[in-house]
Amino acid sequence: MFHTFNTEERREYAASLATATEYGGTLYVLCFGDEGPDVGPHPVSQQDLRTAFGPSSGWTIASIVPERVRTAFHDQNGAPAWLTIINRNAT
Repeated sequence: MFHTFNTEERREYAASLATATEYGGTLYVLCFGDEGPDVGPHPVSQQDLRTAFGPSSGWTIASIVPERVRTAFHDQNGAPAWLTIINRNAT
C-alpha cells in the first residue's frame, strides 16, 4: 500500500511502522515502481523510498531491487515494482 500514500503520508507511515517494529527487525515493502513501460498507479521512485525510510526515521535500507507486480490491469508480466528490504535501526 506504500504507493497509495503521498509524500507526507509516506513519512508518517514509515514512522508509525518504526514504533511497531522491534529494533533489528526487517520490513519488506513491495510497491509500484516508476521505471519501465506501463507503470502502475501512483508509481514510487527509489528516492521516494529512501526519503521515507531514511536513517532519520529509524530505518536503513538494505536493498531496493526491481520486481514485477501482477495486476488485473497489466499483461502477464505485471507492472514495474520495487522490492525493498529495510532494517529497523537500534537506538
